[in-house]
Amino acid sequence: MPKEWGGLMKRLLNRLPPVATIILALVFCFANPYTSKALNGSTVVIIFVALILPAVLVLISIPFRNNMLKSIGFCLSLPCGLYLGLAGIPSYWALIIVFIAFYPFIKIRGQ
Repeated sequence: MPKEWGGLMKRLLNRLPPVATIILALVFCFANPYTSKALNGSTVVIIFVALILPAVLVLISIPFRNNMLKSIGFCLSLPCGLYLGLAGIPSYWALIIVFIAFYPFIKIRGQ
């Protein structure tokens, strides 16, 4: 295995938790396997603000090497992530807790 693959794997693993959180949030909003009813607009806005925007902040923090953005994204997504993960155990939404729990462990280069 070439040496540069290690760096590539680190970069991919750093981006996996926020990307997975965004994907799970979008599935929750638009393709929820637990209900056939569509979510109302206010629920979609809450999920967008509480899960997708913080995950985007964490993604932005990686190339900009900003630990503060990562911490803000973690703190903003934690309450909604815990609620979604714990309210419906067992369900797919418990994975949100796992992905958000990895946010503090994302390594930012130069630190």
